[in-house]
Amino acid sequence: MEFGALPPAFIKNLRAKQVVIRDAAGAWLKFEATPELVDSLRSGFVPSNRAIFDEHSRGENTPRWWTPDADQMTTFFVKDGWKKEFSHSTAVIAHDAGKRVVYFSHAAMD
Repeated sequence: MEFGALPPAFIKNLRAKQVVIRDAAGAWLKFEATPELVDSLRSGFVPSNRAIFDEHSRGENTPRWWTPDADQMTTFFVKDGWKKEFSHSTAVIAHDAGKRVVYFSHAAMD
């Protein structure tokens, strides 16, 4: 429930991983969605770029199915303060409207 609710029934090919270690947490979601749904999910996000997306979405716990390079994502967004219960939290989204593929990741720590 990264977005505060269960995913709508029309979300396709949802993959997810969450890791919590001591005072740090991370999550990765990949799914297919309409551009309209993506627009609603990115409320509070600001336009970003590939470098910021990569910085906040990669690491030793990144799942094998996390392949935004192979899927050639074209649009990027970032939001600081994603998880209010952590002192530092950043979420990123990569999206390709034509393919309807979405990558979402967040990293948080105290």
